[in-house]
This record gives sequence, C-alpha cells and structure tokens, in this order.
Amino acid sequence: MPDTIETSTRGGFVKRGIVAVVVAALAASTAGTASAQPIDCEDFGRTQTYHGWGPSLHYGKTVTVNYSPSECSGSWSDGAFSYAVSGTATIYEGKHPAGSTIETLPFSNTGAFTDPDGEGWPPAWWSCLASADVRWRISGIYSFRATASDGAWTLGINVAGASPFRWSYAGC
Repeated sequence: MPDTIETSTRGGFVKRGIVAVVVAALAASTAGTASAQPIDCEDFGRTQTYHGWGPSLHYGKTVTVNYSPSECSGSWSDGAFSYAVSGTATIYEGKHPAGSTIETLPFSNTGAFTDPDGEGWPPAWWSCLASADVRWRISGIYSFRATASDGAWTLGINVAGASPFRWSYAGC
C-alpha cells in the first residue's frame, strides 16, 4: 500500500463532502429513475501529496497535486451512483502546493458504484460493496482503478516509468 496519503480539501469539502453536494443535487430524482443533475465542480477539487507511490514514482520525488475540476456530472438510478469529472492536475514539487510547479496536465475521474443507502461519494472503500468501478487518471503520468464485485476488491495503480501495483482485498 502507499507510503503516505495526505489530502486536504477546499470550500468545506470533507471526506464525505461530495455526499452532501451530490445527494442534494440528485435529490430531485425519483427513486427508480435515472437522473442527471448539474453539480458544482469545485466540490470535486482536492489537493493530495504523494510520497513513494503514484505520481511521485514518475517524478522520482515527493509531489503534491492540485486537482482542479472544470467539468463534472453525476447521476443516480436504482441505488447506483455514477459520475464523471475532468479538469487539470497541477503538480508541485514537495509536500505543499507552495512548491515550484513541475507541470499541469489533464486529469479525469469517473466512477459507478452501487449505493443503496444513498451516501454518494466516496464509496464505502474496502467494505462489502456490491459493485464499484472508480478510475482516476492524470494524462500520461498516473492511473488508479479500484473495482469491487460482491465485496471482492481489486486495486491497480499504473505510473509511467514504474512497475504496476496490484492489490486485492475481500471486504465480506
């Protein structure tokens, strides 16, 4: 597993902050029908420091990435939540976004997961979730994919210039 995962958020967005935004945005949907609602993309923004995994492997040092979404959408249907986010990832040297900018690249984050309790993002990581498929990608640098089927999780991380990382976990 990764050495260090440090995250911070903006605008009051906390660990389950997208839950409030997405669930509120999707609340107008009727149970059993698909609904796509406009959502505030800024609530999907985040800053994450990577040390010893992810983009830090590509750059050979600790980096902090500021994910700035520009487009996003979400839908809710029959206990399943899906979403798509895209924008830019600004990569900074070191453990703080005050470091010098290395580069800015496109990023995307998509996902779908069963969510019968209507909790929204994030899915109940590593739990006995019926289904999930979440992908996070910085163009040409890093990709992260987590899937679940009846509580059996797989995680794959690919970094340009590094060996792929694979992990499995039984959540039930």
